[in-house]
Amino acid sequence: MIGESSSSAETREAALLERELAAKEVDMLRNIVRRQLKDLKARMLEVFLEEAERKRMPDERSNYRHKQVMLKAYNQQCDGAVKIFAEYHKHLLHYVNQARDTQNSDVDSSIEVVNSFGARDKKEAVYSTVKGCKSGDDIILIETTSE
Repeated sequence: MIGESSSSAETREAALLERELAAKEVDMLRNIVRRQLKDLKARMLEVFLEEAERKRMPDERSNYRHKQVMLKAYNQQCDGAVKIFAEYHKHLLHYVNQARDTQNSDVDSSIEVVNSFGARDKKEAVYSTVKGCKSGDDIILIETTSE
């Protein structure tokens, strides 16, 4: 019986030793898995950041192109507005000069008007209209004789 008890004690001891070794191996494997999981998460974060950077570059280029197109369109609108304003200014100067000429001729012809006042009753007044090419321009009435 002593032989059996010593062999069962040895078997138990061997089983305990094997169990301890298995527990140590399990702990070691758990630590390896934790480290690999940590490395995997770090690598996933790197990949995510790289993808975000890669996506940001085309977005910035696209945004830059959009801004360039908008600036070009704005410049074209400004150029169009400048042309319209220049044309309006030209017409305005023409009308101002025409009014000035009319005033000057009125002063010169005021003597003639006084002299021909009696004769004017015989002539009918005819009005002609002068209108600019744009719808917002004023209509100017010019009095002329029927001659």
